[in-house]
Amino acid sequence: GEYAYKAVGTAEGMAHEHTEVTARSECMGVLGVLCTWLNILLIFVPLGIASHHLEWGSAATFSCNFVAIVPLAGILGAATEALSSHVGQMIGGLLNATFGNAVEMIVTINAIRAGLVGVVQGSLLGSILSNLLLVLGMAFFAAGLRMKESTFNSTGASANMSCLTLSSIALGLPTIYSNLPGTNFEEDEQATMSAFTSTMVLFGATCVVAVCSEYLVDSIEGVSEEYGLPKAFIGVILLPIVGNAAEHATAVTAAAKGKMNLALGVAIGSSTQIALFVVPFSVVVGWMYDVPMSLDFRVFDSTVLILSVFITSIVLHDGASNWLEGAMLVATYILIAIICWFIPEDPDLAGAHHHGHHREL
Repeated sequence: GEYAYKAVGTAEGMAHEHTEVTARSECMGVLGVLCTWLNILLIFVPLGIASHHLEWGSAATFSCNFVAIVPLAGILGAATEALSSHVGQMIGGLLNATFGNAVEMIVTINAIRAGLVGVVQGSLLGSILSNLLLVLGMAFFAAGLRMKESTFNSTGASANMSCLTLSSIALGLPTIYSNLPGTNFEEDEQATMSAFTSTMVLFGATCVVAVCSEYLVDSIEGVSEEYGLPKAFIGVILLPIVGNAAEHATAVTAAAKGKMNLALGVAIGSSTQIALFVVPFSVVVGWMYDVPMSLDFRVFDSTVLILSVFITSIVLHDGASNWLEGAMLVATYILIAIICWFIPEDPDLAGAHHHGHHREL
């Protein structure tokens, strides 16, 4: 009886000690996510919200909310990495892409309500391009600095690229049709946080990003008019960089640690979700608000999308990557960004009342 009592007491003590260790580990994990030098920029979250309500000007609102989303993206990325240690790299990447694209969908709804159809179309295209070229390219480059060659699951990547090829053709056909004569209509490490805590951090950060994104969209019109910033550049380059900051931070960090499947799951998975879900969703939202949102993108947009899917497919086909392939993808993205700066303003597509300055390349 005495030995049994001692055994029970020992088991209870070990269980209590294990609970304390788990709680301590979880607190340290949360602090590790929140207490980083990058999170100093979180001061811009209240500043961005205040600048909107106190009417500090479109430039201040745009800049503050733009910077505010950067540390929030880092928190999203860290929480996703913690969650992937519970559910695996592929599922973790899918969850990160889903949370990131929830922000994209909120930005899309706000921009469609404001009548900024051209900005929405550019933002959706830019999101796919930034994931395929900038995020994936920087992930490959970061992994290439760590090791000579990185390998990944080529089967999963090929399946995603097949879906992207199909969606790029589906997006390209309405544009080609509308430009035909007579058819132009006007229209695994040790877990630091539990799965529940990681999910709550993800959800909370996504909600704050959604608020900042809304104020960011509201200030686009003023910034474009006051400073002559082309809406094509804002839509295709700036907004996607903010919207995909979470995926960007996660993919590059994961690739630098050798987690190539997680990096690919985030970058390619996010592009596939946008092309196959968010784009059709935006058309439905346009119907709801009686805004002429359609799949009739600019010829430039559709052509760039198809070519980007093509070059990414070539890079991914062998199931291995190096720093040079990453640099090629990033260079392609930079070329597209430069061209976007010189695209003339189309007030009918952008939904703006301001005739922007036409630029000549």
